[in-house]
Amino acid sequence: MAQETGLINYLRAGYSHFFVQCEDIPKGCEQIKDELLGYENSQKQKPFEKIAIWGVTAPPAITKEREEELEGEHQADPMNPLKELSEGPQNAVVILKNFHWFLKDEQSGQASYDLVQWIQDRLILFRTSDRRKIIIIIAQTAISNAMPKELIRDFISLKISLPGSEEIGKILDEAIGVAKKQVKDKFKVPDKKKRQELVNAAKGMTPQEVENSYFYSLILNDGQLDPVTVTKRRASFLAEVAGVKYIEYQETFESLMGMDNLKKLALSMVDHPKARGMILLGPAGTGKSAFAKALAQATKKFMVTLEFAQFMGSLVGETEEKVRRAIDAIEAMAPGIIVFIDELEKGLAGIGGRGVNDGGTTERAMAQWLKWMSDHGDGIYVIATCNDVTKIPPEYLRAERWDCAPIFIDLPNDKERKAILDFYKNHYKVKGPLTGDGTTGWSGAELKSVCRMANIMQTTIDKTKEWIIPVSKTMDTSIGQLRKWAKGRTIPATSIKMNGKKSSRSVDI
Repeated sequence: MAQETGLINYLRAGYSHFFVQCEDIPKGCEQIKDELLGYENSQKQKPFEKIAIWGVTAPPAITKEREEELEGEHQADPMNPLKELSEGPQNAVVILKNFHWFLKDEQSGQASYDLVQWIQDRLILFRTSDRRKIIIIIAQTAISNAMPKELIRDFISLKISLPGSEEIGKILDEAIGVAKKQVKDKFKVPDKKKRQELVNAAKGMTPQEVENSYFYSLILNDGQLDPVTVTKRRASFLAEVAGVKYIEYQETFESLMGMDNLKKLALSMVDHPKARGMILLGPAGTGKSAFAKALAQATKKFMVTLEFAQFMGSLVGETEEKVRRAIDAIEAMAPGIIVFIDELEKGLAGIGGRGVNDGGTTERAMAQWLKWMSDHGDGIYVIATCNDVTKIPPEYLRAERWDCAPIFIDLPNDKERKAILDFYKNHYKVKGPLTGDGTTGWSGAELKSVCRMANIMQTTIDKTKEWIIPVSKTMDTSIGQLRKWAKGRTIPATSIKMNGKKSSRSVDI
């Protein structure tokens, strides 16, 4: 059984109005029902006379004797279940699925005052021993966004979390049991390591999604359980969470030259449960995004990217709700996840009065994210990139948001350019007299591009060089300003040997 909501203790204390946040509402209703029936069976508690579940379709009613269907079709009048509760027997419970839809207008956020007033008028009455009535609203969204402000303080807010390792392990055992019977000798029982991979691959999904993913893997993989297949199924469910996307990557540290300081630091930190993350600063094309993907590949971690622009919504509370759902999705997939934010300064545009006039919605929503960066759960590593640090609010750069000062990734030095060029010449199977010395000021992306174009055009890289204008020329002023800011404020990604000694300074163009 999933972790209990804590509902029973509040019932014993005399509370009568509850709001339960749950991603899987049918499963959530079943869990609440089980907890209520367990409460009934306690020798010290009086059983409920009736437990009804109300929704848009005809709901089942549950009594202490048996489950039975309510007679007639349900009419979508939100006052009906409230009246039935009020006029029915004492010690009755109604579980209202998505009832927040009726409590306030989505566009304006204005409360439905007839329903709100009705509930408020009976708050004290429903808590008395002779008129005991329990209202439980269950929804996917948080109470702060779902309920009108007039009712928030009158409802106890509870949450049914997505399944953790223990519950996922039980679902996995059920899938293994079925596979043993159906696939028989052909089925290979996962060893301890693979079992853990299967459990980790399913984090962040509802119980039904976990079960479906395991059985889908059995069908797709000729009767075998495959963590990669389960991971891809999890990624498909993430499509429903605005602003959160799964990244598939091929980059490796072998294909990413230089950055020895950065690689060493990241590899020493990323697996520690208390590690927070790092911010990578540097000109475009220097491998900031490639580094994040290569780190995920090297450590076999699940990586998602955040796109802050997709959090913005037009409805009241919509932006805050999208940020909350993204945070919940990330927390549910921990531990063992890398969260990647590309060009952080663009995502934070409008924070702190920077040109967005939305009544403070953006700032309030991102305040949730700022708080989460300081106190998020273990096993979540955040990597953000930035091209222009001056556009980032200072509170996003302070200590304890990240493990260290920003890491500065400069344009590659002579040795790195030669290694990068040699790698891509071999990768694309091209030749030419162009060398690292002839590419001063080029980024790694530009070195890759000149080789790729030579492959496409079936020529040598010295012939395609004319099609490349390096970023060091097109953005020389901004790169100079960036280097000036970085001096003394950042940690260099590369250590450079000079006269037999290591130096941490960056190389000038």
